[in-house]
Amino acid sequence: MEAANRVEAAIYEGCAFLAETPLPRRVREDLTDLPLRFWLVQPYRNYWIVYDPQKKPLQVIRIVHAARNMPDVLGSSEEKMGRSAATTGDISCFASRRRL
Repeated sequence: MEAANRVEAAIYEGCAFLAETPLPRRVREDLTDLPLRFWLVQPYRNYWIVYDPQKKPLQVIRIVHAARNMPDVLGSSEEKMGRSAATTGDISCFASRRRL
């Protein structure tokens, strides 16, 4: 359980960091044609935070394990960006969402 808590804390820290500085991260046109950016969770580099930097507050689209097939997970249609959070499991990332 301690290991899972450390990974969760690192994900929240990554979201807080990205909320403050969303743009200078990776664009991966090889994975999706959606206007998304990607950040590897530090120090757990097996997890990607996939987010839309154009949304305010920052919108996290997915937290994805690196072993997953990213194009299949993300798809490439604009329709996926329009689905509700309840349908896709998306979450919004607020820097103040959780105190670390």
